[in-house]
Amino acid sequence: MSNLFIVPIDFEEQSMISLEQAGNLAFVLKSEVILLHVMGEPGSTASAKQYHKELKSEIIDKLSVYASNLSNEYGLKVSYEIRYGKPYQEICDYAQEKDATLVVMGSNKY
Repeated sequence: MSNLFIVPIDFEEQSMISLEQAGNLAFVLKSEVILLHVMGEPGSTASAKQYHKELKSEIIDKLSVYASNLSNEYGLKVSYEIRYGKPYQEICDYAQEKDATLVVMGSNKY
């Protein structure tokens, strides 16, 4: 069984810090990393759907860059996934589905 780390990422400062920490830890433990971003469901109007599509495209571009950088820096297998719904629920469900070893995430809530 290999190690799998899930790193929820929303591009805020704390998630970027956790991304770097996950890279360090995954390198030491020889783990695979999946970057996970959770989006809300698109609205029902045509303009809301178009905005959501454009936003998703931007997020995919960012995730691709972060995954590539992490992979190159640490020599890790890094991929990404986008899910829809409530972040706390999707993070837990995804980690369980993937049988993740660890979820590495930051928080600015004390």
